Amino acid sequence: MHPHTVCVAIGLALSAAACDSPEQPPPPQSEAPPAPVTTPVDPSVAPAAQPPLPVAGAERDFVAEAAASGIAEVEASQLVAARTGDARIKAYAEQVERERRSINEELQRIAGAKGIDLPANAEGEPRERLNRLAALGGEELGRTYLQEFGIEAHRSAIDRFERQAQEGQDPELRAFAERFLPTLREHLAMAQQIQDGGAATGGGGGGSGSGGAPDGKSGGGSS
Repeated sequence: MHPHTVCVAIGLALSAAACDSPEQPPPPQSEAPPAPVTTPVDPSVAPAAQPPLPVAGAERDFVAEAAASGIAEVEASQLVAARTGDARIKAYAEQVERERRSINEELQRIAGAKGIDLPANAEGEPRERLNRLAALGGEELGRTYLQEFGIEAHRSAIDRFERQAQEGQDPELRAFAERFLPTLREHLAMAQQIQDGGAATGGGGGGSGSGGAPDGKSGGGSS
């Protein structure tokens, strides 16, 4: 047989065999994992507020006592600034009122964030001092204000704030006490100078507690 004829016959046989072979199925396709479902976030909705951390009993006492004495100090200073005839005492009372009010407002902000209710008015011993002061007039009004509010009340406040700054467990209340201790010490030093007949050296600035006031720890009273 001619070689060319043999090649043609072989090619035809191979083609026939290929046509008779069964068709192979396509390889299975792997299924893609379902896309995660995401919930759209509404930017206008604020996240849920975290509950305030609990405040220890001793620090709650500090907040309540600082608030009560601060309120009484503001009221006493207002009263004296309006009624005294002594220019030095008047200037001192106006400064104390302004700066103590700033301290009270900051304490109110911190207490509110921690869920602590503060008294709206002076209570207890600070209220008794205030009532006694309100019944006085003339020079006795100024002398009593300097002694009971300028000196005694500030000694107690300094003692209270120092304990909180040194021993307090709540960082924000500890920082609050540290911040305003210089202001309280300045108030005490000014009252002592006026009482001793010297000129008050207070700067008359806001109650930031940043001034380098003399240390008023001498003769510290109880809180």
